[in-house]
Amino acid sequence: MDENGNKWNARLIRENFLEFKAQQILTIPLPITNQQDEFYWKFTRNGEFRVNDAYHRIMQEKNLKNRSEPLPDPNEPRWERLWKARAHPRAINCVWRVLNNSLLTCLNLQKRGVNCIALCPRCWKKEETEHHLLKECEFARCFWFHSQLGIRTSDSLELDIRKWIEELLDKLDRDSQGLLCTSILHLWVARNEVLHEELDRSPMEVADRAMKNFKKYQKALTTIEDGIHPPPPGSQSAEFWRRPPTYKLKINVDASCIDEETVGIGAVARDSEGTILMAGTWKVNLSVKSHEAEALACLMGLERARECCFFYIIVESDNIEVIQSLREKRTQSNYFSTFIVDCLHLIPSFRSVEFSHVKRNGNRVAHELANMALTTPNTVWMEEAPQNICNLAWLKRLGPIHE
Repeated sequence: MDENGNKWNARLIRENFLEFKAQQILTIPLPITNQQDEFYWKFTRNGEFRVNDAYHRIMQEKNLKNRSEPLPDPNEPRWERLWKARAHPRAINCVWRVLNNSLLTCLNLQKRGVNCIALCPRCWKKEETEHHLLKECEFARCFWFHSQLGIRTSDSLELDIRKWIEELLDKLDRDSQGLLCTSILHLWVARNEVLHEELDRSPMEVADRAMKNFKKYQKALTTIEDGIHPPPPGSQSAEFWRRPPTYKLKINVDASCIDEETVGIGAVARDSEGTILMAGTWKVNLSVKSHEAEALACLMGLERARECCFFYIIVESDNIEVIQSLREKRTQSNYFSTFIVDCLHLIPSFRSVEFSHVKRNGNRVAHELANMALTTPNTVWMEEAPQNICNLAWLKRLGPIHE
């Protein structure tokens, strides 16, 4: 580091390390305050190392190397329909495993090297695949016949199990999607009871149990939706930008991860009339995650406010995790908290500091500045801004007065 201890000595690092390693070191963020060095596990949010997290990380990397197909896109319509189904998470997870061919059927276990018979433990006629277990087996066909979904597997014999489930998710409403997921889970549970507990229920009994459990979950879900459960963080936040009180300035900040080692930061300070007093863009060469970049944006907004002698300020971001951490002065052993500690260190520099959360639509001016950091980096405008920013700010200043 340099003499001040808050900046890497790039020349010295490049002299002693290979270029790729030197570049990795130079993209590690350094705090502006004198913070204690700590070990932390970067693959978890709280920085704590756990054996099961390490195991999952190793298996994930191993699967990525061995997998010939690309990983499924969580934003695909079929996955969106599955995640939104009104079913218990355990049921949704079971269907997800079926769609990814990872349900531990006898055939899949045998493929993984487990010494077992691959035949269906119910009919002993065919190998137990997901398709046979959930659709083709006589037990499954009777189960779907008795189910309130009224599914006839004979109408779609040519479809494999994954296509069949995807088509059903596409046709059914959210409640029926939930019953479908719950039914698949109970078929799997009933199969395990036969195999491990020697408990053989009838198809009608399993269908009735699936329906009862689905209704029970629906009732609990309705109770939560009626207001007993507290709203999620940020749900009560302002939808649009609000003007600050007369004696305060509002500083909106945002970050944009341009690539894996570059972050764009944008900040804009406005008064109670919505007039821009300061706007800035910064391009920072750091390797950080999105929430860490948002915390860095708050830090840079505070630093610019201090340099401009803004004493009564409201710092506003669209990242609820950052705002809650600053309000509660909550820190952990990770990169993210490095920026939070630096922000808290700057608070005594002001006479009044508040932290406010706004939804993304209310933070568009700062967002545009963050995106501009790629083409117009490290630029500060005082009492002015680029025309596109002024136009956007003018639209936002028409919003409601801060109460």
